[in-house]
Amino acid sequence: MKKHQVFALLPLLLLSSCKKEEKDANVFLYTDNDTFINSLVSLISESFHEKDISLRKYVASRKQSLQNSQFVSLLEENGHKPILLNIYDRLSASVLIEKAQKEDTPLLFFNREPLLQDMESNAWAKENVYYVGAYAEYQGEAQAEIVADYFQDASSFKGSKFDKNNDGKLQVAILRGELSHQDALNRSKYSIDKLRQLGFDVDLIKVAYCDWEEEKGYEEMGKMILNGDNIELLLSNNDAMAIGAIRYLKSIMNPNAPFIEQFFPIVGVDGTEEGRKAVEESYMLGTVLNDASLQAQILSSLYTNLVEGLKMPSFSDEVIVHGNFYKVKGAKITR
Repeated sequence: MKKHQVFALLPLLLLSSCKKEEKDANVFLYTDNDTFINSLVSLISESFHEKDISLRKYVASRKQSLQNSQFVSLLEENGHKPILLNIYDRLSASVLIEKAQKEDTPLLFFNREPLLQDMESNAWAKENVYYVGAYAEYQGEAQAEIVADYFQDASSFKGSKFDKNNDGKLQVAILRGELSHQDALNRSKYSIDKLRQLGFDVDLIKVAYCDWEEEKGYEEMGKMILNGDNIELLLSNNDAMAIGAIRYLKSIMNPNAPFIEQFFPIVGVDGTEEGRKAVEESYMLGTVLNDASLQAQILSSLYTNLVEGLKMPSFSDEVIVHGNFYKVKGAKITR
């Protein structure tokens, strides 16, 4: 080859050698039909993109058997990079942790929390398995505080226009997420406990399981209204189910009367775009932020530190850390 031809190729060779190595991270999702999860994954993708890491997504469509198969098929190819895991059935975490340990692959669970005994099953798990999610206990209490501020206080509620049947009790209905989901359990429990702590005589008249879905919120609200349930407060474990309930109520409302006074206060969780809009338009009394942006940042930081063998990072007071559990508090959103 002539000398000038060799020199002509040198810039191309140098350019090729200077190209950034393509990096990717694998994330397993229980579904792609969840408003909050989709928002969270989008933010995770943005955070990883800033580090030149692209996300490869695997969707289980609410089938643990499919997620197990996807996980096992990818595990050897994945190598020792951490895997992000939004597990469908949190009771199946022990199986995936055991398989990950054999390949020395760290796991970052998020949103759907494994059991403590699985997270801390052995020394390897304590060093390599983490969870990032919401501080659901706080979110439930924050829902109750939004309600108490609206009613002013428990003594003011009794006999007021909000006490529809004048029995002095607060009749509450809950739109709950999945039966086995820890956030659904804790948001429901701590909201009711906090209302009672604040002096309200709570009568929990209905708990409807809606699997986080807007359409099921719509359907269950319709059933409650047709059943003649005397609802004085509706608490929803997320904004999507609350939006479904609001859609039904709007279909039967008197357009000349204020929505909340015509029906009852509704309080959600997540602070989604739709939820914030419903608050601003006075269809929803309030919601509690489920800070997806901060959760994405935590996952990104944990991933990087695990890859580089660094000490785990520290975060603001908004993040409650217990062992390998990182939980974000959020904030109340009202008009």
